[in-house]
Amino acid sequence: MKFHTTESCLPGDVHVRGDYVEAIELVGPTSVPRVVVGDVDDDQVIAAAVAARVDLIVSGDRKHLLPLGSHQGIDIVDAAEAVRRIASG
Repeated sequence: MKFHTTESCLPGDVHVRGDYVEAIELVGPTSVPRVVVGDVDDDQVIAAAVAARVDLIVSGDRKHLLPLGSHQGIDIVDAAEAVRRIASG
């Protein structure tokens, strides 16, 4: 896991995490094909996104993920582009 939390990240964080847990669904890809040249860990991101049938992958990885642009119809964008798309409806 890349992101770690502690018990005292923010005031009220337990409530926020509780809401988050209710809103997520864990998925496990059935396979992890080689897609991202140069970073096998990013293949996990792609495989999970495909398994979850997501609409969008939001990433700051300008070296490996963003240059792909999309995979199996799933656009790969940076945070600014994701916000623009969400704001435009």
